[in-house]
Amino acid sequence: MTTIYVGKIYHRYKKDSKLDFGLYKGKELGIVYAFDPGYIDWCINNIHQFYIEDIDDLISYGVINQDMNWQYRAVGEQSFIPNIDAFDTFEELLEIIALSERKSFFSSETVKKNKNRGC
Repeated sequence: MTTIYVGKIYHRYKKDSKLDFGLYKGKELGIVYAFDPGYIDWCINNIHQFYIEDIDDLISYGVINQDMNWQYRAVGEQSFIPNIDAFDTFEELLEIIALSERKSFFSSETVKKNKNRGC
């Protein structure tokens, strides 16, 4: 969803919103967070118009891959992330996989940056 504020356009996402750009275009944000939380962190910190409406809910879920680091990613390469294509929706992923044991937390600066865009 695109929201326009005076002089600014923000792309607002929720955990079940499909990304409309980049490496994971067409994937739900929640699925990308579960498999590659570093990518979502990178989006918040590097794409000024990127905003997650339900970031607190997203953080409450766990992840599959905790240690993926976006700084070391091969540009345009998602093939090294096994099984990301196995799920059509974040809801489906949650029904099949218990994520609660593996938490991934954004830094307080990342969360603050995201929340400031929602004002």
